[in-house]
Amino acid sequence: MTKALRESQMKDKMDRYPRVVLRVQFPDRRVLQGFFRPLETVAALRHFVKSHLQDPQLPFYLFIAPPKTILEDPTATLFQAGLFPAALVYFGSDVKTESYLERHLLDSSVSALQADEAIAG
Repeated sequence: MTKALRESQMKDKMDRYPRVVLRVQFPDRRVLQGFFRPLETVAALRHFVKSHLQDPQLPFYLFIAPPKTILEDPTATLFQAGLFPAALVYFGSDVKTESYLERHLLDSSVSALQADEAIAG
């Protein structure tokens, strides 16, 4: 494929899907869902996750699987990282804790069905 054709296909996909739906699954099986634009970066995703952690200083990494691929490049767009138009991203940390997310998020959690309805809406 030529570069121009690849860029044209990428633009068509981004026009068709103006937002990226990402779900971050934590070791305790809880899921944090967020909406992003395709050209936002992995750094924006990390910031989003960090802003919802009970301990924002907790060292962590994000990865996709299979195969396990750590999202290391903070400048990569969500499209470049293969997280477009939707993806399940996993949260990893060497520090184990009872709960990773902020308390108020745990109190206001919704079912998977309600989360799917939010995506469709």
